[in-house]
Amino acid sequence: MSNTPADFFQIPEGLGFTDTVQPCYVNMTGEHAIFGIRVEEQHCNPAGICHGGALMTFLDIAFGGVVMNKLTEFYVLPTITMNTDFVSPGIKGDWLESEINFFHLTKTMAFVGGIIKGSNGPVVRANASFRLPKNAIFKDAGS
Repeated sequence: MSNTPADFFQIPEGLGFTDTVQPCYVNMTGEHAIFGIRVEEQHCNPAGICHGGALMTFLDIAFGGVVMNKLTEFYVLPTITMNTDFVSPGIKGDWLESEINFFHLTKTMAFVGGIIKGSNGPVVRANASFRLPKNAIFKDAGS
């Protein structure tokens, strides 16, 4: 899509409910993966504002993607909790991206916190926890 930052690439389609927020992008160059979307018609409510359900789905993808990036192979990571505060609207045409500001792994759980930000600052802030499978192996044993 035009106006997508050059360091982002589209995540694959065909991932079930994840496809509801496509096109969705990721940048894997930093400590934590950064996910982004351009707010399009299919993400909006009738007022042209990004629907809260789309924002929560996007966050679930971003948070889960950050956790997955720390594991050696793909696992299904059930979301246990997600607490979300809607701070300001994401308007049709806005570029929104995730910013992780809290990350902690245990043997059985992952805890992630962060925001979705747009050009005018935070749109959503949230915290989530994910259940890790018993056989999960971390890329960095020091996590």
